Amino acid sequence: MLRNAPAYFATIVLLGGAAFQHPGHRVEMLFAADYYPNEISAVTGETWYGLFPLGAKWQLALTKIRVEPLTSGCIRNGQRVTVDRPEHPLLLLRGLPALRLGGLEAASVARVRLRPGEHRDFQIQGRHFRLAASGGGPGLEIRDYELRLIYANTGASQAVVTAHRQEAFMPSMAVLPEIIWIGDLDRDGKPDLFLDVNTGEGPGHWVLYLSSQAGPRRLVAQVATYDGVDC
Repeated sequence: MLRNAPAYFATIVLLGGAAFQHPGHRVEMLFAADYYPNEISAVTGETWYGLFPLGAKWQLALTKIRVEPLTSGCIRNGQRVTVDRPEHPLLLLRGLPALRLGGLEAASVARVRLRPGEHRDFQIQGRHFRLAASGGGPGLEIRDYELRLIYANTGASQAVVTAHRQEAFMPSMAVLPEIIWIGDLDRDGKPDLFLDVNTGEGPGHWVLYLSSQAGPRRLVAQVATYDGVDC
């Protein structure tokens, strides 16, 4: 999970991950967070889309970021990213021209880790969906894991997370993937997912999946990632 969060997300240290490449544009994801030197290319004054809490709901709003020098704790000559709003954004995005400002529909399923055999049902625009986990291992260990998104109205499904610990010397999964947020970010009436798919003892591996970018017979597609790093 993200650490030391005020409200939803904390001050974290992130290593810039590979962003999804789509013909004609590049999707970038950023957090209002602390970074090691040279880990981000963002600069003060840039405008990003921010996913902000709005009471019990969510909204997509434009925000200008500020990037300031930071030396704190284990960070030397790093950078701190903040926004020009009092709310703390769940994430910041740019490179998705289809995004529209305003309130968003979001599911009540959030900040949840599903063990094998567990599931959560939710709705987006009156359509019924399910996230279901499967897998297991010897005893209490979990050495195989799959998180599957299911469109209950049609039965269509897609594995969004798969993880395996096949070799005997590898430890079982220290943590399970976390469902951080589900909502209709791209306003196509289908769910978009923001997950931490890390299953080890290290920092998170955050992934954004959008339904509007999915190919044939797919429900969502990975569009951007970020990998956390420890001090």
